Amino acid sequence: MYDRVKKYEIDFEALENSFWKKNNLTQEKLHAVAKLMESCASHLYVTETISVEEEDLSRRIEAYIMKKIHKGAEITIEDICDEFEIRRTKLYEISNHSFGMGISEHIRRMRVKVACDLLRNTEDRVSDIATEVGIPDYNYFTKVFKKAMGVTPREYRKSMRKQT
Repeated sequence: MYDRVKKYEIDFEALENSFWKKNNLTQEKLHAVAKLMESCASHLYVTETISVEEEDLSRRIEAYIMKKIHKGAEITIEDICDEFEIRRTKLYEISNHSFGMGISEHIRRMRVKVACDLLRNTEDRVSDIATEVGIPDYNYFTKVFKKAMGVTPREYRKSMRKQT
């Protein structure tokens, strides 16, 4: 082994001197370091557990919203908070962390996603699709859709038909 490390030009005498000069830790210091490491490990465990629970909750929230959208039902922040027994601040926290946006914006985008599927796969009128995804005001639906997709619902449908 000495031959393998010899090529690195290590000053073994200086290394040995440094080893013998190192400070030896007392039993008390070792115990303190062990406690500190235990605290760090506990923090990481708790943080990871909370993260996993939030991911599960965000998936459940998303499924709840999708179910409401498919029913064409109104979705309010209060309904979501009541359903999952959480405060508004917690809902906004989860939404920003999991979806990268506020919950209202996420709901709008989910509505647009469902509308895109309906525009591609049905011949339903745009106004009917708007109502079906829970935005009965046609003009508002068109505005929300265009903001999310960059085109109006009619233009989107037309472009999808050209692709097939």
